[in-house]
Amino acid sequence: MTVATTLKAGSVITDDTSLSIKSGSVIGGDVTISATVVTASRDMALKTGSTLKATSELAKGSTIGGNVTVSKTATLAGTMTLAAGSQLAAGSIIKAGTVINTDIWTTGGNLLKAGTVLEGDAITSGTNYLNNSQSLVLGSTLASGSVLAASQTAASGSSATTTIGDVEKFTLSDVDVTSQDSAQVAISIADSALKNLDKVRSGLGSTQNQLTSTIANISVTKVNISSAESAIRDVDFAEESSNFSKMQILTQASTFALAQANASAQNVMSLLQG
Repeated sequence: MTVATTLKAGSVITDDTSLSIKSGSVIGGDVTISATVVTASRDMALKTGSTLKATSELAKGSTIGGNVTVSKTATLAGTMTLAAGSQLAAGSIIKAGTVINTDIWTTGGNLLKAGTVLEGDAITSGTNYLNNSQSLVLGSTLASGSVLAASQTAASGSSATTTIGDVEKFTLSDVDVTSQDSAQVAISIADSALKNLDKVRSGLGSTQNQLTSTIANISVTKVNISSAESAIRDVDFAEESSNFSKMQILTQASTFALAQANASAQNVMSLLQG
């Protein structure tokens, strides 16, 4: 650790020959050292240069003061929020139910867009840089080489090289706003909710515009079809009227010619009889 770090009550530090808590570190309560672990019964601050070993656990509310690189695969024991600027190494597993807050590339060349809710587990491809804070649900895995950015607030951004506990409250009802840090967390939650609302409103507005445009296009098409049908019917009526007139004239001419022929025959018979 390159910057001062705070561990909340309930954090567990694995005992090891290479474990080092530097001079000047502040311990907030009694610390019991057993054969395997050191358990903090109250909040304690670790100075720059302190070392946390594999299998160490950070309790909910713990913060880190500087970037931490995960040295081996780490599986989350609870929901955890990674601060903006963190990096997910290739092969990290994001469990189903996670809401993606920043675009993430997954195996197969697929891109998970911000706002996506995972219906199944996703395995990351390449190094993904988090532009926004990202909450990962229980069971998600951070691949070796992932980098966890420094905490932005007292209740976000926590890391370890193995099992990791819950680190952030997610609803306003869970936040006590009597302290400045908690108030900042509440403001962040409200800002996030407003951003999500803006996204929903934007989506609804886009859908409404598409529907309006579609209705207008259908209306224009209907008018054009009606006009074409009317034009076709007008042409057919004119043609039939012309044919009717022609046939009427031919009928009248035939009748006249037949009448004339009959009249000529009668005249010849009259002459012969006379």
